[in-house]
Amino acid sequence: MKVAIIGGGVGGLAAATRLAIHGHRVQIFEARDDVGGLASGFEAGGAWFDGGPYIVLDRPGLEWAFEKIGLDISALRLTKVEDFYNVGSIHIYLDLQRTVEGLGDAGRAYEKFVNHMNMIRTRLEPLLRISHPNVLELARHGALSAAPFLLRSLGSVLKRSGLPRDVIDAIAIWTHVAGQTIDSAPSVMAFVPALIHCVGAFVPKNGMRAIPQLLADNARQQGVEIHCSKAIRKIVIRSSRVLAVDDIECDAVISNYNGIGTYDQLVEVRNRIRKKLRTMPLQSPGLCAYLTAKSENGPYLRFRLNRGLQLRVTSPGTVRMIMPFDRNASEEQQSAELQRMLDNPWWREGLSERDASLSRQHESGDDAADDAAWPAAASQSVDQGTVSRRRIDASRTMGQLLRDFRDSRRRLAARRSCCRFNLTT
Repeated sequence: MKVAIIGGGVGGLAAATRLAIHGHRVQIFEARDDVGGLASGFEAGGAWFDGGPYIVLDRPGLEWAFEKIGLDISALRLTKVEDFYNVGSIHIYLDLQRTVEGLGDAGRAYEKFVNHMNMIRTRLEPLLRISHPNVLELARHGALSAAPFLLRSLGSVLKRSGLPRDVIDAIAIWTHVAGQTIDSAPSVMAFVPALIHCVGAFVPKNGMRAIPQLLADNARQQGVEIHCSKAIRKIVIRSSRVLAVDDIECDAVISNYNGIGTYDQLVEVRNRIRKKLRTMPLQSPGLCAYLTAKSENGPYLRFRLNRGLQLRVTSPGTVRMIMPFDRNASEEQQSAELQRMLDNPWWREGLSERDASLSRQHESGDDAADDAAWPAAASQSVDQGTVSRRRIDASRTMGQLLRDFRDSRRRLAARRSCCRFNLTT
């Protein structure tokens, strides 16, 4: 069978390799000049920046996935993130006992909560390997008792935990990342502390780009043809059967492009359906500022709640600042909000020789790294808490970037989060 895959992100590369292993002829068509999708990034100021929403990885999940396509996880050179995140005075380490000790009187209740969540998570874990789990599968794996838990919200679970408000807020911080409220978020988000302490959080030594690079090399070895700078404009369908992508004949198509974009741009659908697709709201939009900095001891992730979520992601030599993006605000208002975030001293703790070298808009549903060739829109030098702003040579200004963004947002998919914290693979 001849299979065409639209999009060379992690999903497209993994699917292509799996199909090639089973004897199919596979071609990947990637619009950008390199593969990677949400796991790619860009280089600026002599530093590499991860440009997508992947922040941390689940090693056991990756090992399982890599085994399916004949890869050894050791090639990624994963490192453990020991000092994981903090929210206000609450500090979460990978080591459970260290976290418990830092929580004082709330420590034992937190430990009990983590152990209980890990017990439920362990019962449900086999279902992650099943495409369409149901009640019968719950019973078969001895997890039927977890069914009531699955029907509850995160808010309901945390209210029954007996934990103090500040600890609950620290656990529920991920709902802000996903653009949800604590009472609308699913109960399984309560597994995050268990995943952190019992499974761990990992990052590749050479950044998230190491994953698609490894997948692409392996795919080519399996006979997959990868065509970069090749944007597909149409999936040709006749009598409910796929015939081609553009003028390239194929027997089947896998779209690793976003869901709304696939049906809005590549497939013929009824006008009323297309209109509905184009009015679907995107979730968790945000602005990102990318900085070069020397990092001292401190958490990998630092959260702050101030008129919405603010997040600092610290990697060796680089820092990423993320804040909410109000799609209805003017360009000037967005720039002012970004400037206010950079003016605030909270994110500077533990950093030295800071240089906020570039900034960009990022929205969930935009394949965040697909526009990785964008030029720096503004440069800022940070010294002793003072931010001086200057323009640098750029073919598109921040205002133009924002206008382009607004023009294209209806064609983008509604993904679940601005920053996908891939703790469950």
